Amino acid sequence: MEELLESLIKMVGRANQKVDCLQVRVRQLERFIRENHLEVRERSPFQMYS
Repeated sequence: MEELLESLIKMVGRANQKVDCLQVRVRQLERFIRENHLEVRERSPFQMYS
């Protein structure tokens, strides 16, 4: 029983670590999209309405 509990705790820890890594990647992607969108709007000869 103790081994099963230890195994479960390790699995949950790895899952949490993967979620944390995924959240970091999502934030990076969101920042990239915002910055890229701003650059496109600044360079565009046409006014973009959102």
